This record gives sequence, C-alpha cells and structure tokens, in this order.
Amino acid sequence: MKLLDLEDAPVDYLPEGVGNLFNLHYLSVKNTNVKIIPKSIGNLLGLEILDLKNSLVRELPVEIRNLKKLRYLMVYQYHYTSGSSVAGAAVAKVHRGLGSLTDLQKLSIIEADSQALDELMKLRRLRKLGIRPQNGNGKDVCALIANLENLESLTSLSSPPQYLQRLYLTGNMKKLSDWIFKLKNLIRLGLELSGLAEELFHHLLELRLTGTYEYELFHFEAEKGAMPDIRELRMGPCPLLMEIPTGIEHLQNLKLLVFACMVKQVYCMTKDENWGKVTEHIPDVLVTYMEAGQLFHYGKEYLSSLSPEYVEQIC
Repeated sequence: MKLLDLEDAPVDYLPEGVGNLFNLHYLSVKNTNVKIIPKSIGNLLGLEILDLKNSLVRELPVEIRNLKKLRYLMVYQYHYTSGSSVAGAAVAKVHRGLGSLTDLQKLSIIEADSQALDELMKLRRLRKLGIRPQNGNGKDVCALIANLENLESLTSLSSPPQYLQRLYLTGNMKKLSDWIFKLKNLIRLGLELSGLAEELFHHLLELRLTGTYEYELFHFEAEKGAMPDIRELRMGPCPLLMEIPTGIEHLQNLKLLVFACMVKQVYCMTKDENWGKVTEHIPDVLVTYMEAGQLFHYGKEYLSSLSPEYVEQIC
C-alpha cells in the first residue's frame, strides 16, 4: 500500500500497526478525531506527505525525524468564528530533530519556540511555512526568514517580526499577508509575484516590483503624504504596462525610478502628456535592457528621442 487516505473517516486513533506499511508515501487523517500519531510512524521511511489538517493532533512524536523523504507536513485546526476562519491555539509542538527533514517544502503550523526555530533554520527547501512564534523571539524569526531563501509563503499567528527591515517575496500570490502591513521597521520590500492584484504599500525607502505581471493596470495608491521617505522605486518587466502609474508624482523624495527591460513600454509612456508631470521631480529615471548578455540603460533625457524603429529593434 502506497496511499492511505482517511480524510473525513469516523476514526479517532491510528493503530501502531500503521508503521508496518513500509511502502506508504501518503498518509492523511484530515478532518478526523485522531489525537495521537503513533511512534511507529518513524518506520515509514518512504513517506512524502503527512496531512493532519483539522485533526486533533497537537504534538508530533520525536520519531518524525526519521522521515527523510517527507515533503509535506500540515498539522493544525481551524476555528470558525462569526463566519470567518481563524487559526487559533490549535497548532502542534515539535521535538528536536525536525531539522533532519531537509526535503520538507511545506510545513504548517507549529509552535515556534527558540528550539523549533533552530531546527527550522536547517530546512532550506521550505517554500511554505506556518508558525506561531513565542513572545520575545522576534529577532530569531527575522533570522529564519533571511535564511530560508526559497520561502514563498509565511503565516505567522502572532505579532509580525517587528525588527524586520528587508523582505523579499517570490511566487504566485493574489494577496499579501496582513502581517506585512504591520512591519513598522520595514525599509526595503521586493516583490516578484505573478498574481498580485491589490492595493499596496508602506512608508519605505526602497520598493522593487519584479516579475511578469499579467494585467495592464497597476494600481499605485500614492496620494499626497503617502510613503514620504521612499527614495527608490524599481518595477518590471511588466510587458502590458504602457502608461506610467499615476501617483508617482506624489513621491516627492523619490530619487531613482527604474523600469527593468521595458524600453518599448517606457517609450510609449514618454509620448503621454502625463510623463513630464509625473517624472519632473525625479533626478534619475532609467529604463534597462539586455543586449548580448549585457545590461544597458537609458536616462530620461534620452528616452523621448528614441525612434520607433530603434525601439522595435532593441525590443
């Protein structure tokens, strides 16, 4: 047997004998009343997916550290209050040794004390992580985020890491997590997101928006007084963005505006009557492009003088 799916089954325990299913790759007790994972699970050396969502499991046995091929471990329960789902105290405790699961890509949601955070530092392949940090280890959470270079999704069930100054996110994400907007010390935000479709931003010094966005309208909510300290704004490539986002003219302290690999798009922008109004206060407006493997750029003084034929040639 390679797959054992007990989702929604009327069961409240797993027998020790489950550890004899040596060929098991997938095990789910999702939406059941199972409370305890037997120690024999440590025998399932080929297990890749362990789904404990909405079960009653609150602690993972130490033998979980034997599952070197485990890629997916979900263990939490949602509480429903007034029509909305809130993940409350129903998270899992882990023992030392979790860091041996180096193939793990998705892990959620665990109690993140200092010991657990040390173990998580070893899981360099993590793409999705859900934690409930204990009070006082905000700096450790920041160090963890910086170490997990493949992390695409982070869920934190307590206050956000208050010391975080730089945050870079990549992947397909429709909405930014609410905790991002509570990062009072954040000065640099890099987003490489293909599906983002919402209003942004913060009081930043630098903002980078990269990736191939699949929409024409970029809603830049920058009224007077918004992001007064921002110095650099970098965006692109955005192949469908042919008009300069309005609101940039309100960023009066902006010193550098860069459009990455968008010569054709920026050329169209320069022909709009709003171009001068939006960019006149910005000392450096650049558009970059690649040629023969090298990166080049044009300044704003030269952009409007390019011919349509030349623009088509370099694009």
